[in-house]
Amino acid sequence: AGAGDMILPPQGLNGAAGAPITVQAVNEGRVLVSGNGTQYPIQLLDNDWFVIDGVNACCSVGTVVHISRSNHNVIRRVAAWDAADNNTEIFGVHNSSSFNLLEDVAVDVGGDPSPPAPTSNSRACSSRRCPSSPTCGSRRWRE
Repeated sequence: AGAGDMILPPQGLNGAAGAPITVQAVNEGRVLVSGNGTQYPIQLLDNDWFVIDGVNACCSVGTVVHISRSNHNVIRRVAAWDAADNNTEIFGVHNSSSFNLLEDVAVDVGGDPSPPAPTSNSRACSSRRCPSSPTCGSRRWRE
């Protein structure tokens, strides 16, 4: 990713079951997507069947990873921090989104990473293997 690059696919761009559209870091944990306080670093808006894998995201104008009206997406091994709302919503799944998975994700809230608590209804999002140890946030998925 270069300066100004966000993960913002066009509205309505969709993968399919068994053939998702994948955005994956070549070197996991070495890609930083920054919203520079003016954009969402990662936003899926009317996008289905995406996999976002192995990136770090920060410095959002709002929610760092924003999913809205989008279904069947996987956010995997993404470390995120510095949401515009004092980090109360770093991962957000909203507006009739269903069957989205947050897997192996970490948030860093002032050096205290914890599992995300997406604001969503019960079927919009599930999470698994969300680390809560301080080392996960500080290493930002670099191994």
